[in-house]
Amino acid sequence: FAASGHRSAVPQATSYTKFRAEVRRTMPTGRTLQVGALAFLDTRPPADDNHVALVVARKGKNVTIIEGNMGAGRGKRGVVTRTIRASSVIFYAYPSY
Repeated sequence: FAASGHRSAVPQATSYTKFRAEVRRTMPTGRTLQVGALAFLDTRPPADDNHVALVVARKGKNVTIIEGNMGAGRGKRGVVTRTIRASSVIFYAYPSY
């Protein structure tokens, strides 16, 4: 968000847990899929949400997201785009751009 000039559109936090708490406290959230929303995901079931991505497209029952801190492992982490089932998103948060 900072690189796009929209740093203030989302809370700033030092951990995922703090970030999620601030998002829930300060932003509208829900289950409605919208391009531009934050998608909160569970990447290590059956944990609960533990990862966040940006929704960039939707098609039918699928959603395309951009995520950071992802990759093939072995220290190779980066930004990836992937398409997932919309039903796998736990909740969405809606930034005010």
